[in-house]
Amino acid sequence: MNMENFVFMDIFSIILALTIIILIIIIIMLCWKYLLKNLLEKILVNSANNDVIKQEKEIGFSELAIHNINSEILSGLKAEEKALKSFEQRENPRWLMAGEKSSLNLLIECQNFTNLTTEAIIEKSYQFNLKSFVEKRKKDYFQGLSNEEKEDLFGQWEGKFKENNQYILCRKILGKGYLKEALLISVPAEKSWHIPASLKYGGWNECPEPDVHCALWRHWEENYGAYIVGVSGDTIEAKVLKPPKTREEAKELALVHYFYCNDIVDQGTGTIAALAETLLDSQYWYFWWD
Repeated sequence: MNMENFVFMDIFSIILALTIIILIIIIIMLCWKYLLKNLLEKILVNSANNDVIKQEKEIGFSELAIHNINSEILSGLKAEEKALKSFEQRENPRWLMAGEKSSLNLLIECQNFTNLTTEAIIEKSYQFNLKSFVEKRKKDYFQGLSNEEKEDLFGQWEGKFKENNQYILCRKILGKGYLKEALLISVPAEKSWHIPASLKYGGWNECPEPDVHCALWRHWEENYGAYIVGVSGDTIEAKVLKPPKTREEAKELALVHYFYCNDIVDQGTGTIAALAETLLDSQYWYFWWD
């Protein structure tokens, strides 16, 4: 074998060795990236849970419903999928979409507004009377309005609004893609309408008391197959299996929705008729309190 062959073999060996080294470095980097990603996800989850414990100590609750609620941080798409799957399987505890990580603190703050236990809230909800609720809300909301103002509020069915089946809690503002990090909470609730009681949700600003939430959601579950699938500090989203099929039914339901959450009209659809259009045949309900 001549000198040129030796030189060629040496060069080939060097190139081969360098290639192997580069491949090993790439593999190590990929493994490190994977491990680092998992480590960061665990840190974020632990951080969120630590925030809950810290908030509990600062607020001074001795018995927080939220205390027994687990949380996870996933990508928006995975969080939405997990919450909907949990609903379909009627899990207890049930995973709910809860929006951005900051929602956890807001859900804790919500519990400032009642001293009732979860069981007491559920028991009180059976005292609720829908007809009385509607009549009282009519007086509260319509008493100072002129006939013209009432007509403007009710509006006309124009067919401009279509049902929306896109959940927003795991999405960016205006629904433009999913959140990179979305919060999931696991809420102990035998039935969907027990969720506001478990969270002690409501009683601030125009948001109804927890027992009113429970009573209305019990009514809606029985009559429309409406189930809560998402709750944040100011928003509730629901999956609806038996939505209204006629305009009259949608209008009647829209009025109750308005009395339950007037912001969805006053700062949303603009008229009760427009809200009714979004409810007709729609499997998605959305409520938001300012």
